[in-house]
Amino acid sequence: MSSTQSPPHQWKQSYWQIPQIIALAAQELPEITLVMKEMVSSAQLQALAARTLDIGFVRQPVTLFPLAYHCVLREPLCVALPASSALTAKPRLRLRDFAGQPFIMYSASEGKYFYDCIAGLFAQANVVPHYVQHCSQTHTILGLVRAGVGLAIVPDSARQLVFPDIEFRPLSHPDAVAEIHMAWRQDGETPALAAFRQLVIAHCTASGAIARKKLTVRRSLPKLR
Repeated sequence: MSSTQSPPHQWKQSYWQIPQIIALAAQELPEITLVMKEMVSSAQLQALAARTLDIGFVRQPVTLFPLAYHCVLREPLCVALPASSALTAKPRLRLRDFAGQPFIMYSASEGKYFYDCIAGLFAQANVVPHYVQHCSQTHTILGLVRAGVGLAIVPDSARQLVFPDIEFRPLSHPDAVAEIHMAWRQDGETPALAAFRQLVIAHCTASGAIARKKLTVRRSLPKLR
C-alpha cells in the first residue's frame, strides 16, 4: 500500500472480505495505493521483521519480534465433503464421524495453524481419521475433496470459493473456530499505515467480525522455519 506520504505498504491477499476492504479503501483513502502479496502466515511474519511488509493478516500471533496484533475475524470451522459422500445425509457432523474416513489434512509445516487446530480436535475426541493427503492451501484441499479423494475441515469462509460438487456441513464442537489477526510493526508507523489499519478494524467490527483489543508482542524467540 503506498501513498504520497510514505513508501509502498504491502499486505497479504486472502478471500475473506478483501473485495469490500479494497473498495472501501479506494473510497475513504484515495491517496493510498494498495500493493497486495499472497503469502502464508510464516512468510508474512518474516517479511514484517525485514520491513518488506507493512501489514499482514496471519492466523496466529507469534512472539517473534516487536509486533502488534488485532483480531479482525473469528469464524467457525466447517466440513467439506464430496457431493457423493454418504455423510451429506447428516445436517451437521461430529468429530466421531471422521473415524476411519479418508481425510485431507493441512500441512504440518506450511499449514501449521490449521494442522495444529484440527489435530488437536481429533486428539481431544480420540478420533483417528485415515489421512490421505497433506496440503498447505485451502483451495488445493477443496480441489481434492471435489475429486472424491476425501473429507476435509476448512474455515467457513472457504464456502466463498464456490467449488462445484462439494457440500459443506457445520462441525459440532465448541473449539472448532479459526481467527485472523492483523499484524504490523509499531515502530516507524506512517500516517497512511495507521489510517488503513484503523479502516480495516472499523470495517471488520461493523461487518460482524470479532475485533479484540490490540495485542503487543515484544519478546524475541528463534526464527520461524
